[in-house]
Amino acid sequence: MLDDDNAREMEAQLTPAVLASFQKNDFNLFTFSQQVGRKHQLSMVGYGLLKIHNVHHLVNPQKFFDFMRAVHNRYSREVAYHNDLHGSQCALQVSQLLNQRGMNGIGLNEYDHLALLVSALCHDIGHDGFTNAFHKNLQTPRFLTFGDVAVQEGYHAATTIFLIEQREYDFFGLPMTRTARRLMKKRILCSILDTDMACSKQLFSDLQSHLEKRGIKDGANFFNFIDRTNSDTQERSKQLISSALLNAADVGACLKPFDLSQ
Repeated sequence: MLDDDNAREMEAQLTPAVLASFQKNDFNLFTFSQQVGRKHQLSMVGYGLLKIHNVHHLVNPQKFFDFMRAVHNRYSREVAYHNDLHGSQCALQVSQLLNQRGMNGIGLNEYDHLALLVSALCHDIGHDGFTNAFHKNLQTPRFLTFGDVAVQEGYHAATTIFLIEQREYDFFGLPMTRTARRLMKKRILCSILDTDMACSKQLFSDLQSHLEKRGIKDGANFFNFIDRTNSDTQERSKQLISSALLNAADVGACLKPFDLSQ
């Protein structure tokens, strides 16, 4: 078990064997959490996935670990399901989806992968264990702040962006233009908002319409997914696939054996 939050020490624990285990269907996150310590598991899974997808060079390692520690601290261990372990589980599912055959040709770049992985790790940050309907019916402070659409998701997204905006947690390691930073934060925000289960039906209807419009069927023409007509259509295409992947990963843990998902 690690004794501190030093980035180099935690990175050193992410050996090739550990990274390989993250990519296996039978990876047991609960055993891993016991081995490295609950307070470290989210950070290590997060940075490990960045290494697997070769986007770790885009971040400042120490600030990324500091950011993930802040995210971990805002996940409640009192909440049985929507906690830090679920954040890691969802990110692992996203990683597996990104590694599926054909995904390399879809047109997502390294910044797209980074935004999607961060979205998955943070998508339920601060969840209090209650439903959106609960907050709406009781007119809770969370409801009064974020409105009657995607109450919890609005909170999760806002908290994530708030942390990224703090200088000590601003993990972007390479100089980025203001436009690039804005797009990254928008992608993270929208992806988290779209994890609201009330959005699922419309999200997958939009996905189906997009596939038909782009002539994609049974895996054929998958490379045509991103509409590069202009910057707006390109971003809408990327947001659609990002939201769809995160939404699928969010519920995907339920398909695993109980001892791997609990």
